[in-house]
Amino acid sequence: MGLRKLVKRIRGNIASGQREHMDREVLAALEQSDELDMKLAYALMLVDLAAIDSNFADEEYAVIAGLLKRNFEVTPEEAERLIIEARAMLHPFRGALGFAEQLTESLSTEERRKLMRMLDEVISADNSTHDLETYLRNRFSQLLGLEMKLVFESK
Repeated sequence: MGLRKLVKRIRGNIASGQREHMDREVLAALEQSDELDMKLAYALMLVDLAAIDSNFADEEYAVIAGLLKRNFEVTPEEAERLIIEARAMLHPFRGALGFAEQLTESLSTEERRKLMRMLDEVISADNSTHDLETYLRNRFSQLLGLEMKLVFESK
């Protein structure tokens, strides 16, 4: 699902009263985007992975913020904004699988491997690996067109 379609879907939920507390400023900012913001797409996948066990730990938040700052040279404030936007977008739909598919079309093999290394860092941030995190990691790997062997060899 493209970013614009997702925004329309969120708007529909707001209009029907399903998401009264949706952050309208985040929605307005997303709607102005002409194409998928790659930083936000990465943030969506990282946040989705971190929250899959229903516990978005402070350590996971810190790792994601650090990954965004390190890999995209964003300010701490922009990293925080990306995480907040990702959480707002994921909350009603519980999933980033559509963004994984979109990233597959946009990223080179090496960029997709880099994303998987980032996901691995988030998984290990809270020093415990939940079965759902492992499942989602494997699913992302498949959607990104990466064989598990290739992902681990690229570490």
